[in-house]
Amino acid sequence: MRWHLRKGWDVLIDAFSREFAGDPHVRLIVKARPFDPADPEAPQRQLDRHLRRQGIIWPRNLVLQTDELKQQELVGLYKGADAFVLPSRGEGWGRPFIEAMLAGLPVIGPRWGGNLDFMNDDNAILLDGSIVPVSEEAAAEWPYFAGHRWFESSRRDLQAKMRALVTERNAGGADPRQICEVLLRDYCDREIGQRAIAHLSSLS
Repeated sequence: MRWHLRKGWDVLIDAFSREFAGDPHVRLIVKARPFDPADPEAPQRQLDRHLRRQGIIWPRNLVLQTDELKQQELVGLYKGADAFVLPSRGEGWGRPFIEAMLAGLPVIGPRWGGNLDFMNDDNAILLDGSIVPVSEEAAAEWPYFAGHRWFESSRRDLQAKMRALVTERNAGGADPRQICEVLLRDYCDREIGQRAIAHLSSLS
């Protein structure tokens, strides 16, 4: 993800820290690109500041990774994980979600946004929440968001669903192979192209 508040990194860090801080059997790796490439240390500073404001000592089982990965390295990161979690406040599509699902991972994401075109209760773990005004801090980070509203995932729900993935082997839902088959069938280039042609034809 790109490191900014729309992605909900603060929600993820809060929920993970409350639920798993100090647990040697669980580790969260946050893979992010700096919002400003000219300031690659910004995510580290912002996360430090956020944890201090919450009164949390940086958990030893929390890793922030901001270096660029080659494609095969990114594939390896997905393959080495047990699950993918992103409580985003809004997605136009949600490429990391579909990448993780195609990698066979259980996926936790918001019950809102463009990702619901391919995520549902049968193939993903959806987070409840509410529509709220964009915060002043987020609007200052990206002025385009000022005056808008977006989705705020419930931290409590996120904690519970992450815990369920850790303790219940089948909490991720459907067979990953079946999920991949459906995604590759319904969202391949040919299928999307046909949908686009049909839509454009309906406008003429």
